[in-house]
Amino acid sequence: MNPPELKEASFQLAMKGYKMVYAHPERYLYLLDNSQLIEELLDREIIFQLNAISFTGCYSKPVQKLAEKFIDMKAIRMIGTDCHNMMQFNLLKEATTTKYWKKLLDLELLNNQL
Repeated sequence: MNPPELKEASFQLAMKGYKMVYAHPERYLYLLDNSQLIEELLDREIIFQLNAISFTGCYSKPVQKLAEKFIDMKAIRMIGTDCHNMMQFNLLKEATTTKYWKKLLDLELLNNQL
């Protein structure tokens, strides 16, 4: 279920000159079948930051599918790693070998120097 205050919070932040960064949106499964909400959030200039290791399916197949959907929609503006240990570091290396990693690098990322 999507949080009812999401749109209002993004509006209030924008009114004060802030840009909202939505970290690891692929983990919010209420977005999986809700392209309209994703488009609405993009229209509000919310910046989506994807977690790179989501491409590996380590969180779940639905999370991986949603990460891929965000890439297909060209909705991602930042990429993060969420690496806290060697297992996640190895998953990051695996993520960089995927088809979607290559598609991600073709997007206009705000943090493309990482």
